[in-house]
Amino acid sequence: MWHVILTREMNRSVFYLFLRLWSAAFGSSEGALRAPSAPSSIATVALLYVAGRRLFGVGTGLFASALLAVSPVSAFRMD
Repeated sequence: MWHVILTREMNRSVFYLFLRLWSAAFGSSEGALRAPSAPSSIATVALLYVAGRRLFGVGTGLFASALLAVSPVSAFRMD
């Protein structure tokens, strides 16, 4: 793991270290490994709504947050 972090993935090293500790405590199933991302994804949708609402109005905030919530490339989707 250290070799990968130091040579290829330095930008995500804190996340990888956290995930290693998390998987030691909660296992390495798909659900267990995705669980830490869920609260941050939900908070991102909420913050996007607030930013869109403040900058452009309620409709824009709702539209932007809905797009993120259903986006197939966001971490929010758990299919």
